[in-house]
Amino acid sequence: MRQSVCAFLLGILGCNELPPQTGHQDTGVDTTATDSTPDAESKRPGGPLVLGDDWRIARAEEDPFSDPLSTMRLCGQESYREEYGGIEVDTGLCEHISLSQPSLLRLEVGDPLRVVGWHSNLFASDLAPATGRIALAIGPQVVWEAMVSIPAEADAWDARFESPVSAPTGTPITLYVQNHGANTWNILSFEREGPL
Repeated sequence: MRQSVCAFLLGILGCNELPPQTGHQDTGVDTTATDSTPDAESKRPGGPLVLGDDWRIARAEEDPFSDPLSTMRLCGQESYREEYGGIEVDTGLCEHISLSQPSLLRLEVGDPLRVVGWHSNLFASDLAPATGRIALAIGPQVVWEAMVSIPAEADAWDARFESPVSAPTGTPITLYVQNHGANTWNILSFEREGPL
């Protein structure tokens, strides 16, 4: 399985790019920097905003995707795990999940952000057409999402965009997956890119 995923990523990662569909994402800023001049800000190093093994199920009061009226089956601890340094969500027994962790970097509006991930072949056992959703929020604001019609072949995305918000280190970042069927969704990385 791991070899086929690696071959899949090598084959399409960077080739099939899904643009952000609901705005942009934020990334962090090195809080140890003392020079805040425009030149210094443009040269801040990039880095990951999240770690694959630091995700936890978000509490309802902190979850920007929470819907108390939803009748979908909520995923539990067994539905996600660290994978290739990122996170994999398996919806074999459930339909949606929100995972959260504090951002590793301070974020500024306009920071260059990047999301890399993929999904497996998507299908629903009842053969009814459906829509899957994967999204990221910084604090209360959704900054990136992709909507995928189900059924669908496996695909990957490598989305780059500018952060629409500023946020201090430690701001909650939430990953949301909504799916109909036994499918897997992966976020390999979510980061602020550094200068070229």
